[in-house]
Amino acid sequence: INHIPIIIVTAKVSEQERIEGFEAGADAYLTKPFSMDELRTIIEQLINRQNSLRNKFSEKTTSNKKEEKEMELTDAERRFLAKTVDYIYLLLDKQQLDVNTLAEKLCMSSRQFHRKIVTLTGNSPATFILKIKMKRARYLLETNPKLSADEIAFRCGFEHTSSFYHAFRKTYGYTPKEIRRGV
Repeated sequence: INHIPIIIVTAKVSEQERIEGFEAGADAYLTKPFSMDELRTIIEQLINRQNSLRNKFSEKTTSNKKEEKEMELTDAERRFLAKTVDYIYLLLDKQQLDVNTLAEKLCMSSRQFHRKIVTLTGNSPATFILKIKMKRARYLLETNPKLSADEIAFRCGFEHTSSFYHAFRKTYGYTPKEIRRGV
């Protein structure tokens, strides 16, 4: 649930209790009595942080949005995304990559995994996986000139070279052959 903002509203005011609340994963700790304006401000800031994260990992960010101050990922979110990418590469190598298998490897239901990836990246799991595949394909094209396009397509989890070409062109605006030619 680390993608869901948690606000603790409590009458416990000691420093030790506040520390325990934050260690338990709270994003905010509000003691009673509290002001509605304070609660509203905290909620707005947490929502803004989630939107910033979504924009940061969404491909549709504009240069203006990139220049805006973006919130940092929490350690838990960073670890989750790193673990997800690691499993994507592992399953690609075994030719077993699909959203359900990936969710299972991460000990999540498909629906829970979908919600979490959309919250963190602004993309569906399938789109997120495709982006990882395309980054790998581009890396292989640029660093291994001896590999054929068919081999690269296979290593990136595509069954058909034509679907690889189509996805690559849609992602980058040019074909794998054009990359090889240095375009």
